[in-house]
Amino acid sequence: MKPKSRLYALVRNWTNKPIQVVKEAPQNNLKINSSVGEPEIKDWLANQELSYQAILSIKDLKLHSVILKELNECQEEDVIRLFRQGISAANYWQSSAKPVSIVLPMKTAWLCSKHILNSIQNALLNCHLPIGLINVALIDRPTQAEEPLLQEALIKLQRIGILLHLQNFEADEYDCLLLQQHSFTAIYISSQLIRLAVPGSECEKKLAKILSIAKKNHYVCIAGPLKLLHDSSVVLKHGFDAQYGPIVMPTMTLHQILKLNGNAIQKAAIRSHLNDHE
Repeated sequence: MKPKSRLYALVRNWTNKPIQVVKEAPQNNLKINSSVGEPEIKDWLANQELSYQAILSIKDLKLHSVILKELNECQEEDVIRLFRQGISAANYWQSSAKPVSIVLPMKTAWLCSKHILNSIQNALLNCHLPIGLINVALIDRPTQAEEPLLQEALIKLQRIGILLHLQNFEADEYDCLLLQQHSFTAIYISSQLIRLAVPGSECEKKLAKILSIAKKNHYVCIAGPLKLLHDSSVVLKHGFDAQYGPIVMPTMTLHQILKLNGNAIQKAAIRSHLNDHE
């Protein structure tokens, strides 16, 4: 068959095809069962309301990590839910090709609870995130009865690749003992100690000594929450690694953190400029 004949045959077959009419779908087929996906929708909405505190590196003002703020003051019955939502946030940032390290603050009583610890372990084992994105920060210190349970809990978390942080660090005897017994990667110097570190004071000498020892042992030294310009000036003077708090950056939502990841330097510079004028 010649090329023109083939073209003629194709056009003829196309024109002779029966006309297909697009009919409007019945209205009742478009109805969505309101019960389907309700738990997922509720979880999604709850996650949008969570507040994340950005920790910025002092050297280059880049985003170092974020803290899930609600875990600092929540009730025991909300710990597991918030912990899972924190992991979900880390998954979201990771899937957006902008991984952010998240810090999940935990009280001693929560880690000593077998039910909470088992639920936390299951959530961590099922998240499949790279090591280094999930950090657990110890907020308070245990009683004498809680010490063995806390030691066991910290060891279990380390075995599954969780990085440990120590908040409210004041370099007392038990703080130093914890650093010797476990591989903490970051310490958060007490904001009260920073506040009292006025030039020439004993607190300033103590702070300088703590930072000197911490850096020799390769701990990341974080300051916060910072609320006053005095706090920020002390942090800059003594060479901390990172800082956070209202004076550094306000709390943010899940999506704001994603945007901040690429523009932290610009936003921090603008905020510093505004604070200078205030």
